[in-house]
Formats: sequence, structure tokens, C-alpha cells
Amino acid sequence: MTQAIRFIFLFVILSLVIPGFIARQDVRAANNMRQPVKKQYVVKVPAKYPSSSSDHHSHKVARHKKTLHGETEKPIISDFSKICHYKPEELVRIDFSGDGFQLAGATDTNLTDTMPVSVVPCDKTSCTTGLMRFFMNTDVKAEKDIARALVHFYSRKPGFIWSDGKEVNERAKAVLAYFARAGENGLDPAEYMPDLPDRALEEDMRLNALASFEIALSARVLRYISDARGGRMIADRLSAYHDLPRKPVAFDEVLTKIHDSDNPAKMLDLYHPRSKWYRELKSELAALGDIKSPASLSIQPDILIHPGETNAGLPEIIHLLATRTSPGFLEKFHRTLEKHRDTTIYDAELEPVIRAYQKLTGKVADGVIGPATVAVLQGETVDVRRRRILYAMERLRWLPHDFSDRYVFINQPAFEAQYFENGTEKLAMKVIVGSRRYPTNFFYDTIRLVVFSPYWGVPRSIVVNEMIPRILADPSYLRRNGYEVYNNEGKRVNPYSVNWRRVAKAGGVNIRQKPGRANALGELKIMFPNKHNIYLHDTPVKAAFTREMRAISHGCVRLARPREMAAALMGVERKALEPYFGKNERAVILKETVPVYLVYFTAWPDATTHEIKYYDDIYGLDSVMQQADEKIHQSRCRDEAIRQAG
Repeated sequence: MTQAIRFIFLFVILSLVIPGFIARQDVRAANNMRQPVKKQYVVKVPAKYPSSSSDHHSHKVARHKKTLHGETEKPIISDFSKICHYKPEELVRIDFSGDGFQLAGATDTNLTDTMPVSVVPCDKTSCTTGLMRFFMNTDVKAEKDIARALVHFYSRKPGFIWSDGKEVNERAKAVLAYFARAGENGLDPAEYMPDLPDRALEEDMRLNALASFEIALSARVLRYISDARGGRMIADRLSAYHDLPRKPVAFDEVLTKIHDSDNPAKMLDLYHPRSKWYRELKSELAALGDIKSPASLSIQPDILIHPGETNAGLPEIIHLLATRTSPGFLEKFHRTLEKHRDTTIYDAELEPVIRAYQKLTGKVADGVIGPATVAVLQGETVDVRRRRILYAMERLRWLPHDFSDRYVFINQPAFEAQYFENGTEKLAMKVIVGSRRYPTNFFYDTIRLVVFSPYWGVPRSIVVNEMIPRILADPSYLRRNGYEVYNNEGKRVNPYSVNWRRVAKAGGVNIRQKPGRANALGELKIMFPNKHNIYLHDTPVKAAFTREMRAISHGCVRLARPREMAAALMGVERKALEPYFGKNERAVILKETVPVYLVYFTAWPDATTHEIKYYDDIYGLDSVMQQADEKIHQSRCRDEAIRQAG
């Protein structure tokens, strides 16, 4: 009896331990899975350029899950505006009471007590430590890095930059005048203007007010420079799909330059983007400045007007065109719109106007006035366009201020890729970008190689969610579409021998598609190795480029004319690419790398006409920026609002 109990006890223990051990071995094996890579390259490609990159990308996300074989899966996003929790930079009191500041003037401590404050010599080059106690009495808040820089600077040079010890000087007045015009650059003057010292105050109270003004204006100058150089918003805090490094500002160096400059206001202008794109956006913002949004009009949501037809709603549409389009568009078509102001007949003279507007807004320029065209007209109020210009200027600040001589520019809301040389557009084509479920990241990188006749390594998410149901329904699916299956050791296996239901739960195999016409990546892919695993590639499904809304991929960018783009990047004629295509995958490292910008602008200048085009907010990121903008403004102006309320 005792022996039987022992046997049962041992059986129970083994039944608990062995499955766990086996499961751990399965996970280890899955984690060690490797896909075989054949050495078929024209040049040797570094290991960081995998030949089986996917059309799906794993992103830096706050919330993510790991599959059983260690692959990071990104969460599905349907509306960024609902997950925005932007946190503005914390504002802290600039505290001059610390040991570092006090010790800076230790050798002259007697001067503080003996020198009459009414005669303290205080210009920017000669100010005594008698001012230290006034700096210690200030109550000014700023961003942490700015506060730290100010304490460090004034501990070494405890003097006035912005006054002579009695009155605000001309240098300060020039900076204040510049801040008053901050709106020209899409910034709010209220976030930079400090309170002027009360002129009625005398002696110590006067110096207290001047010291507060000194520190406040220096803090606002540094804030302005930081905003102009790198943006008011910290892009990566907006969402997990922003990947834009913050441009650092050497505040200590900046303060020294300001201290030594006779015209610091002129310095401020140097920190804004200097590109023609920024100038054209700034010009459009100025043109929109005095325009008021008209009252809303009610138009049938299902309206449909073809050229030559008569419709009673046409005058309202013409009115919207005349009041809600850009200044450049109105300048070109004002006479035609005025002539047809009351017409109900859609004639041949009006048709080019409609086509031009449809092209301007990124719609199919077919000349048919339908719900899509009307929806854009009704939604594109002057206020909306002005906000999109402001966001475009802000997004430009996140990017390098110099795009270089050669670069590829992919504006996701425009569904367009452009190649530039020496500031001139040499090539433009339609693209397909990530869907709202799998958005393409907003980032920039460097194109390094072109891969011809590529393999496609299918990511696990696509295997589980899209392929396995097809495989279970049709066991020949993999063979017919040119897919190969490999086990944990990298050995090719017969797909008919695989337990696909188990794979769906625990992984265990890799799938890749052989080069060929049916390959999901088409003839070639253009690589700029990045943590998001995004790249540019061809596609066998060309019909999708005729669609108006082309946010339908898993994240990578599909090119309508990939051969032209590859030839431009390689610096050769299109026909020179022919030898690179074949049955085997081949890669060519570019002789000269080319920057690539995958960006998100809902307002952007046309490279040829220089008119500002407006695009749909396909991922809802304008709404995210609006929320962040309000939070930043509230944070920066809170103390001022409290002071005024009191």
C-alpha cells in the first residue's frame, strides 16, 4: 500500500514538472529560430541588412505583448487622438539660493552689505555681487534645463543683460518687439513675453523688479530658441509612432553669445528652419492672417454633379471655393468663380477649376463634384487651414533644418514620394502607406542599399492573422504562392507536415516567399535599416495606386515606380538595372547614401507651383497635436493667468 502511494506521488510530480520543462525547451527553440540566407548578393551585405525584412514593423510602444517565440508585436491603433496623453515639460522655480550661486561671489561678500544699492553699477559687462540677493529673491519658473543653465550662467556673471540697473535697455526692447511678432513664425507671443518692471518702484523694490525681469527675459529667450530650433512639442511624446530625436541646445553657449551680442534679437531669427518649405508655409500663414471663416453652408451629403449637368446646389459650392480655398488658388481662378457665382450649370469653363481644386487637395481630379470633394470644401475652413499650417511649421522644426543636396521625401497624407537633387524635384510618384491599424512611422534615416528580386520574410502577425486561416482552408496555398517553410534549425520542411494550429499558438516555423512576380515585395526593395523595419518596395498589386485613399499597407511604403526610384538613388539610367534582376536575391550598396524622410504634413508646398496643398489627416495626428498644443499653452501661461485673476 505504501509503495502504491509513493508511485502515485511520483507520478503527480512528474506530470507537473515535465510539461513545464518541455514548454521551456519549445520556447528556447523558437527563440533560436533562424531563417537561412543564401549568399547570392552582388556585394557582401552586412548582417544588419537582413534579406528577409517584413512589410510589418515592431515599434517602440508603451504597451506591447510578446509572442511565445519572442517576437514583439505592435498594438493595433485606430485613433491616435484617443490615446494621446502628452505631458508638457515641467516648469520649476529658478532657484538662486543654492550653494553654487552663493559661492560664486564669496570673495566680495562685504560688498553686498556696504555698497548702496541705488548706485550699483549694472551694465552687461560690469555688475557686482551686490545684485546676488536680488536674484535670490526672484520667483521665475522655466523648463528644468533652462533653469539649470540660468543658475550656472548668472553664478559666473551676476550682472544685468537687459537693463542698466535703472531702466530696461534697448537690447531688451528689441527682443520684446521680436517676441511680439512671434505669430509670424507660428508661435504664441504670450508664451515668451515677460512682465515689464513697474517704473514707479524705487531703490530695492526697483532692483527686485529688474532682477525678476532679467531672469524672466533670459528664460523666455532660451525657451524661444529651443522652440524655434527643435519645436514646442517633444515629438516622441505625442505617440509611439513619432521617432524624432530632440535637437539639443547648448544653453550656456547661447547665453554667452547673447551676453556678448549688441543685437540678440537678430540672433533669434537664426534658429528657425531656413528651407524654402518653411518660408512658403510662413508666407501662407501671413496670407491667411486677416481672412475670417465664413458661415457654414448646408449642402446635400450625397450630391453628385457631372460636367454639363444642372444642379441647384452649385452656387453654394462655388461660394465655398471662393471663400475657403488658398490665396494662390483664388488668385488663379477668381474671375471664373466670380463669373459663375449664381450659375446652376456646371459648364466647361468651370470644370478646370474643380479639377484643380481636387488635385490641390489630393483627391482624384476627375472633375466630378461628389461627396468627397464637398466634404473637403465644407471641412476646410480658414481656421482649419491655419491650424494645419501651424502644425506643418512645427513638424519642420523636428526635422534637420538642412535636408541635404539629395534626399527622398515621403509625405504620408499626400501619398507621394519625391526625389530631390540640389533643391529641385527630379522624380515624384504615388505611394501606398500604412493603414490606420498599422501606421507608417514618422522618422528619418539614410538609404544604404537596393535589394533586387528580394525574398519576403513573413512576420508572425501576418502568418497567424492572415495566412494560417488560408492554409487550413487550402493546404496548397503556400506552394502555389511560392512560399517556403523552415523549422527552428533553419531546415526547409514540407508544409503538409506542419501542425498549423500549434504554430498559431506557439510558433515553431518561419515562412518566406521566393523572388518572383507574385512576391509581395515585387521586383525590389530600398533599404534604410531601422528599428521599425520599414522600407520602400515594389508591389505586384498595381491597381491599388488608382485609389484615392492609399493608407492600406502593414506599415512599409509601396512605390508606384520603384525602378525609377532605384535608378535615381544609384545614379544610373533605368535600363542599367536590368542585369540585377533574376531568380536569386541580389543587393547593391549605394556608393553615396541618401537621406530619406518619412513625414506627416497635412499642409505642404507644391514643389512646382509652390502653392500650399492641404491633405486629409489620415491618422488623426493633427488632433493629437491640437491636444498637446493646448496642454503646453496652459502649462506655460498658468502662472500669468493666476496673477491676472488675482
